[in-house]
Amino acid sequence: MAAILQQYQDTQTEKLDVATYNLLTDLRPHVDLETNTVQFCSLGRHVSLAVWSNCSKNLKNKGFLFKDLGVRFELPKQLMDKDIAVRIMRTEYDHVSKFCRSKKMLDLAEFRARETLSDVVLEEDLRREREREAARVAAEQQAEREAAEAERLAAEAASAKDKKPGFMSAGSSRSGSPDKSSAPASPSKSPKGGKKKGKKGKKGKDKSKSRSPKRTPVPDPEPEPPVPKVPSLLVATDKEELNLRRYRVIGGLIHFDLLHIPPQPKVVGVWTLREVCEPRTVRRFPFRADYRPPPPADGLTSRRREPEEIEREIRQQEAEMQKLISTSVDEVSSQPAVGEAGAVPAAVSESRGSVSASETASARSVSRSARRSLSRTGSRVSRVRISAAGDGSERDTELSPVPEPTVELPEPPQPIDYALEVADRPEDFPLVETRLPETTLWFEPPFFVRWDEDRSCWSTEGFYDTRYNEETYVLQARTLRLGLFGLAVNRFSNLPYQNWSYAPTGPASAELNITAAVAGVRMAVKDDLVSLCEVTGGSSNCLEQYYDKFMKPEKLIQTLQRHGLDLFPEEDSYLYIEGTSLKHQPCEKHLYWCMALVGNAYGFSSSRWNLLAGAENLVLQFKEMLSEQLQGNPALLLVRPRKTTIVECGETSQGWSDQEAPGMPYFADLYHLVEALGSEEARARLEAAPCTFVNCLHTLFTATRLLSYS
Repeated sequence: MAAILQQYQDTQTEKLDVATYNLLTDLRPHVDLETNTVQFCSLGRHVSLAVWSNCSKNLKNKGFLFKDLGVRFELPKQLMDKDIAVRIMRTEYDHVSKFCRSKKMLDLAEFRARETLSDVVLEEDLRREREREAARVAAEQQAEREAAEAERLAAEAASAKDKKPGFMSAGSSRSGSPDKSSAPASPSKSPKGGKKKGKKGKKGKDKSKSRSPKRTPVPDPEPEPPVPKVPSLLVATDKEELNLRRYRVIGGLIHFDLLHIPPQPKVVGVWTLREVCEPRTVRRFPFRADYRPPPPADGLTSRRREPEEIEREIRQQEAEMQKLISTSVDEVSSQPAVGEAGAVPAAVSESRGSVSASETASARSVSRSARRSLSRTGSRVSRVRISAAGDGSERDTELSPVPEPTVELPEPPQPIDYALEVADRPEDFPLVETRLPETTLWFEPPFFVRWDEDRSCWSTEGFYDTRYNEETYVLQARTLRLGLFGLAVNRFSNLPYQNWSYAPTGPASAELNITAAVAGVRMAVKDDLVSLCEVTGGSSNCLEQYYDKFMKPEKLIQTLQRHGLDLFPEEDSYLYIEGTSLKHQPCEKHLYWCMALVGNAYGFSSSRWNLLAGAENLVLQFKEMLSEQLQGNPALLLVRPRKTTIVECGETSQGWSDQEAPGMPYFADLYHLVEALGSEEARARLEAAPCTFVNCLHTLFTATRLLSYS
C-alpha cells in the first residue's frame, strides 16, 4: 500500500511540474506592466499554485505578497540578476509525514504482554522497588543492633572478670605494700609465668567468647517473580529532527522552489520561434547558504570596543563576503541567462550558415572561457518549433549538428549546480512569511519545519530570526534551505483537561463536555454516531461546518485532529505531557467499559481528588440521572484494581480520605455496584441499552482517557 501511495504522489508531482513548465515557457501573458514582474496565482480546493519572477532585474523587486495564498517572500539581492522564477505551491493536506519514522509508536508487543502479568503503570515497579529497599534497610539495621548488643554483652563480661579477686591481688594484700617482686614479670624474664598467664588469658578470652550470644544470620528476602522489562516508549530522534510523537504538522504544506526559466518565444514577423528543451519539465535552481553564528564573547578577555573599530570590522566582513559571493556565483554559472545571446536562439531566424558561424565563433573562444563554450555548445537544443502568425500552424525543425574545429583544451572543470553561498549575514537569507490558515485552530505559536529528503523526516535546521504576530497570525523566518515547508505545533497543547462531564439525555443519547487547557468541546452521542455541538476558545470558526452533523466516532476524531484540535492521547502520550497522573491502565480500561454499560442511566464528572489520589485510585463523581433533572447529590466513586466503593469524602471536603461510606459492601467494579445499589428503573434502562450505543461510548471514553488526563 505504501508503494502505491508513493507512486501516486510521484505521478502527481510530475504532473504539477509539467504544468508549471508549460506556464514558464511563455510568461508574456502574466507580466505586470507596473512592476515589470511575472505574477501568476491559481487557487484550488486542495492545491494552489503561484509563480513570480523579476524580469526587469530590478533590485527593488526582491519579493512579493500573494494575498490570496497568504504567503510573502523576499529573495537576497545576489539572486536578483538570475533568470529564475519562484514557485510557491500550497497544499491543504500533509502527504509526507506518514513516511517519518517517528510517526508511529514503537512496537507494543512486550508492552501489551505486561498487562496480563501485572501493571502497565511504571509506578507499580517503583512501589515494589521501594518495598524491597525498605526491607533491605530494615534487615541491615536489625543486624547492626544485634551486633552492638553482642559487643555490649562481651564488654560487660570482660569487666566482670577483671573485678574478681585473683592470685596477684591476694599476695599483695598479705605483704601489705607492693614491691618489685610482686610486679608481673616480663615474658623474657619469667617465661613460665608469661606462658601460664598467656594460657590463662587465652582461656578467659575463650570463655568470654562462649558467653557472648551468637549472631543470627539475616534472612534474605524472598525472590519475587521476574517482571518483564518494558522497553522505553520514547522515540529516539536525531538532532534537529521533529518528533511526531510530540508535535504535529498541520495547516497544509508550502512548496517553495526556485526554477530555471526556459527560453522564451521570440516573434519574428509572422513567425514565433520556440526553443524546445528536453526533458519538458522544470529544472530546479538549488539554493544553499551557510551561516556561522558569532561565538559568544569571553567574559575574561572581552573588552569594550570603539564604534569606529566595530564599523571597520563590519565593512571588512561585508567586503570579504561580497567577494566570496561573487566568486561563488561565477564558479557555479553553467547556463546562459534569459536575454543573453545563448538563451533565445536568435540566429535560428537567419540561415543555417549564420547559426554555424555563431557556433564556430563560440568554439574559438573556448580556450579563453571553458564555461562559455559549455553553455553555447552541447546537445541541450534538440529542435526548434516555428509557428506562423497567419495560420497558427506549427512545425518542428531539426537542427543538424555542425562540425566544430578541433581545439586543444585543458581538462574542463566539473559542472557545478546553480547555488549561492552566503555566510555570516542572516539578512541575506530568503525570507518566508505566511499567514496561518483559517482552516486550522491555533492554540500556540507554530514554528517552521523543512522536509529532509535524505533522512525522510521533518527538520528544524536552518531557520533563523523567527517572528510571530499573535494579532495577525503571521509567522515569518529566514531560511538557509528551500524546499517543502510545514507548520509544526505541540500536539498536546490542550492537555491535561481542566474538567469534564457526561450526562445521558435519553435511552440511547448522551452529551459529553470537555474543558481542555485552552479549548472547550461539547459533543452529542446518538446511538452509534457522534456530532460536534460547540467548540470554544479557538482562533477561528473552522469547525462550525461540522456542527450537528452526526458521524462515526473514528471519523470525528480524525476531523478534529486534522483541524488542530487533538484531545485524544495515545498510550505513550504521558511521556510528553506534564501535570498528568497516569492511572492503572487495565483498571482504567475496564472502568470505561463499565461507564459505557451504565451510561444511559448514570452521569459522571471529574473530581479534583483524582490527580493526587495515586495510580491505583481512580476518583470520579457519579449520580443516577433518569431525566434531564438531576436525581440526588453526586457521590464520590473510588475505583481500584480489586475493589470499587463509594467513599465518605465529598468533592467539597477539606481533605482527601479513602474511608468508605458506612455500611458499604464489597463490589468488584462499577457495574456490580450499580446493579446492587441502583433503582429498579435504572436497572431496567441498563438492560435496554443498545449495544451500538454502548460501543460508541466506549470508543469516546477510551480515546479521550478522561481519568488519566484530568
